[in-house]
Amino acid sequence: MSFFFGRERSTRNSEKKLTRFFASLRPRFDFPPQNSKFAATAAPLSSLPVDPITGLPLTTIIGNVLVPGSPPGPSPPPPPGPPPVTKTAFVVNQGDNTVTQCAISGGGSITSCAVPTGVTWNFGGAYGIAVANNVAYITNSNGNSVTQCAISGGSITSCAVPTGVAWNLNLPAGIALANNVAYIVNIGGNTVTQCQISGGSITSCAIPNGVTWNLSSPIAIAVVNNVAYITNSGGTYANKVTQCQISGGSITSCAVPSVGSWNLNRPSGIAIANDVAYIVNNNGDTVTQCQISGGTITSCAVPAGVTWNLNGAYDISIANNVAYIPNLNGNTVTQCQISGGSITSCAVPSVGSWNLLGPVPIAVI
Repeated sequence: MSFFFGRERSTRNSEKKLTRFFASLRPRFDFPPQNSKFAATAAPLSSLPVDPITGLPLTTIIGNVLVPGSPPGPSPPPPPGPPPVTKTAFVVNQGDNTVTQCAISGGGSITSCAVPTGVTWNFGGAYGIAVANNVAYITNSNGNSVTQCAISGGSITSCAVPTGVAWNLNLPAGIALANNVAYIVNIGGNTVTQCQISGGSITSCAIPNGVTWNLSSPIAIAVVNNVAYITNSGGTYANKVTQCQISGGSITSCAVPSVGSWNLNRPSGIAIANDVAYIVNNNGDTVTQCQISGGTITSCAVPAGVTWNLNGAYDISIANNVAYIPNLNGNTVTQCQISGGSITSCAVPSVGSWNLLGPVPIAVI
């Protein structure tokens, strides 16, 4: 009997301790009896901490009690991000010596094309175009000069040939820009003319002295990391690429690298992205991909299994893993998808009216 009596007394002591414990919590958590006054008074809203995002008081209602300082609810969703960046393709028409501008959606597809109105174009026999800092530079094989077109609001507004320039050009074709220098390939003479650019305008042009060019019927040029890559369409170096080293903005030497098989067929346009040179074959309507290592082309191949959908392909421009290739014979532009450094598929997008006439060079910005 004494054992049970002692156990009962110990139990009552434990219950008293629990009662005192819960009593200490009652001002914050105890629910008040029904039809009675609140056991705790709500804090004034002006004294409550404020959520820095919403500007509202940080509170939680427990029973009928407004408790300050409680964590806020879920944060509001972040604002929507910026819309996808759109681009423009500038395509030169040899048929009427104009430039067609094609709008490119954020998804990389051409959606519409038009020729700006009210522009006096001032060029002829164009085989190259390059765009930088709201100026389009277009080579004139007919006049051995370069036409500069001002771009405002994404559209060409005027075009003119700078005056007072000794051009030193001979049937100019492809053009590439780097560090305020325009490098222009001369089909006649198998050389490269370098033109200095100041304030967006060409001021002087010259052919570097003492260079063994190792070019033959050069067509297109791309400049990356102080190396110029130039396609040769005929002659001694036909169906090969000449690499020219650049130092201090000037070409110092040129050579054709040793490549097992170039897999080129009258190469014309060239564009480089992520150490891969994409070269358009005017004969065959395909694209050869050349791997670049340490600034030198090491191997070249035409991707297998691609339906090219090209028709008189000449030039190429690349933006956001899409290659844009004008079709001289079809007056359209083919878009080729690039994945893992290789073209996987090509198609001509559905555009209401292309407004192209003999498109040859292209630049996408």
